Amino acid sequence: MRNALAPVRHAVAVVRDASASRKQHRWSLDVIERQLQRMALLLDNLLHVSRITRGALLLRRERCALQPIVTAAIEIAQSRFSERHHQLALDMPAAPLWLSTSDRETQRQRQRRGPALFSGVLLTLMLFAGCGSASAQTASATTASTQAAEALHAKHAALRDALANSPFQRPLVLESQQAGGSLSGEVYAVLAQPFSVVGPSLQALGNWCDILITHLNVKACRSGGNTLRLAVGRKFDQPVADTYELAFDYRVAASTADHLDVTLSADAGPVGTHDYRIVIEAVPLDAGSSFVHMSYAYAYGLAARLAMQAYLATVGHDKVGFSVVERQADGAPVYIGNVRGVVERNTMRYFLAIDAFLGAARLPPAERAERRITDWFAATERYARQLHELERDDYLAMKRKEIARMQAAASAPP
Repeated sequence: MRNALAPVRHAVAVVRDASASRKQHRWSLDVIERQLQRMALLLDNLLHVSRITRGALLLRRERCALQPIVTAAIEIAQSRFSERHHQLALDMPAAPLWLSTSDRETQRQRQRRGPALFSGVLLTLMLFAGCGSASAQTASATTASTQAAEALHAKHAALRDALANSPFQRPLVLESQQAGGSLSGEVYAVLAQPFSVVGPSLQALGNWCDILITHLNVKACRSGGNTLRLAVGRKFDQPVADTYELAFDYRVAASTADHLDVTLSADAGPVGTHDYRIVIEAVPLDAGSSFVHMSYAYAYGLAARLAMQAYLATVGHDKVGFSVVERQADGAPVYIGNVRGVVERNTMRYFLAIDAFLGAARLPPAERAERRITDWFAATERYARQLHELERDDYLAMKRKEIARMQAAASAPP
């Protein structure tokens, strides 16, 4: 039920928007109608379950004609058959075929449930006819992607005011959470990049090494198969042999014309950290912009907790994140510290790496790496209170060396 409410809220927000086009209004009404039908079916099913658990379900049989139900089911499924170039032939006798149903169901319920049931059977047969189970999985994935895209649009609508009045001087919202032994950071942002650039750029596994190498702690990266291997180290130049290898599994959960969902996950990390996840989702807003959601999360054990406490008590004692926890008497913000400050800083660094990569995507290939690292450093310096670690020349020299080393390793014979 909650999954259906998110796209409905977004659709209502679009309808109320005076600048929305007629096409957007039609799309919104279609979304509302589709999700209301889904909620109505869920409510009906819940009512039936409650009647069963209370022992109040009494079935008495009566007859209804089967032909009208089958005809309506074919009308529902026909367009899907045509899309896949399947042929559907119907051969039914002229004499009525009778179906027994409960008289507790109204005629309206029979008219709705009967065609829906038979059309579901027809579509299932279509999916498996000559296509194998992969077709069914594709159909399921497409439905899930559509719902996820609608939910992300709904999130954009819910954050409209926060994005417009963001303290980051750009349409961006950052959130963080600490729950038990896990930390997570979330960035929601509007990018001045068309989805035709964002989608393909972030879908390709090979691009992620170019994205992540801009981060201070990433010393090298290589990709192969569905795995991305990062050499993670300190914030200064160091040999790859002295770093920790973080192996991410790479998975594209959705890649359609209007939705992208990519996940990088690693079971184990340095100093007892584990369950790393980087997730990036994107949807188009208009011809020139996209809405992006990026999350960065990991879990930690006792060793990592002790190491983090030592860091925060020494060199990291004055480090802060972005969330404002209170205001001083003069109105100056007091930023969050501790481990949530750590995850907020790293979440922002990874997001700015994605942003810098997309900003350089249209340049000639030979110019992209330099633009990425200069843009990334400039972006971090806009939030120097949280993100400043190295001077510009030191950072650029370090990254040029690391990128050259990574490129040499990628071109070397296996």
